[in-house]
Amino acid sequence: ISDTLDRISIQYDVSKDAIRMANNFMGEEVYMLKTLKIPFTYGEVYHVPDDVNEEARKKQWANEQLHQTIRDVNRNNENYS
Repeated sequence: ISDTLDRISIQYDVSKDAIRMANNFMGEEVYMLKTLKIPFTYGEVYHVPDDVNEEARKKQWANEQLHQTIRDVNRNNENYS
């Protein structure tokens, strides 16, 4: 037996995408006896995948390293002036 994602989203006044993201699935069909998380939301919901977060951390680390190198070079230049 199955229920429709459309009916659930209307019943709880939550978008289908929000329900999908909260429950980590992509399809349309929801099976009975499966517990679903129904998010409480206003407006749009955005999900940032973990790989994007990891990429942002790597870029931040590289940026910090670059700034530290620039500070070190400037400090060395001041010592030789």
